[in-house]
Amino acid sequence: MSGGGVARNSLAALDATGKPTSWDPSPDGDVYCLGIGGTWVYAGGAFRTVATQTRNHLASVTTGGKLTAWNPNADDTVYSMFIRTSTIVAGGAFRNVNGQPRDYLAEISTASVPTAWNPGPNGMVLAIGVSGTNIYVGGHFSSIAGVTRNHVAAIDSSGVPGSWNPDANGAVYSLLVDGPTVYFGGAFNAIGGATRYHIAAVDVTGDLNIWNAASGGDIYALAVSGTRLAAGGSYWNIGSETCYGFSMLYK
Repeated sequence: MSGGGVARNSLAALDATGKPTSWDPSPDGDVYCLGIGGTWVYAGGAFRTVATQTRNHLASVTTGGKLTAWNPNADDTVYSMFIRTSTIVAGGAFRNVNGQPRDYLAEISTASVPTAWNPGPNGMVLAIGVSGTNIYVGGHFSSIAGVTRNHVAAIDSSGVPGSWNPDANGAVYSLLVDGPTVYFGGAFNAIGGATRYHIAAVDVTGDLNIWNAASGGDIYALAVSGTRLAAGGSYWNIGSETCYGFSMLYK
């Protein structure tokens, strides 16, 4: 790819004018998620090398452009991550991290080693959010730690799903924790049996919010700014409004 006419492979930094900076890690494959922790930029995706050095699906680069020694070596694609104070939570299609079995979800130390936390969902994890000690995840799974949880769940520090159980009837691709509310988007059309087309809001207590934006297609990305929620995806309308692929919603 190129940004502002400057070649950059799958990952770039842009200045305030939109021009690429000299920062150029140059992974050899797609990057699906990013996180920033201190002076490190973490990346997950389908790549196998970064800055010509082996980094399977996970890597970190300093904001100064230097590849770090962090190398968890996941065995398949990473689609989502969340940076915590001293660990990185990653989700994807992988089944092994740094030689240890971790099905689709892992918490990894800054020393590249998976922690003992091991929920073991039975399908891919595509979205991650954190609130306090709970880690919220969305994806293609139907159980976590042997407990039925369809496509979205909250997992505590022991690795066990809590009582929070929205029960989506289709894949969850994006997830955002905003104070007392968890917003998520995907391919579903019902939450707990109630109609919600592709986007929903559930309180952290587990109650389905009356907020009902009703998208005409799948939602792949969410972001919050003040009283508004940005939603990106493959759709042609939100509620009664015609809009293609991107919109700002009132929360």
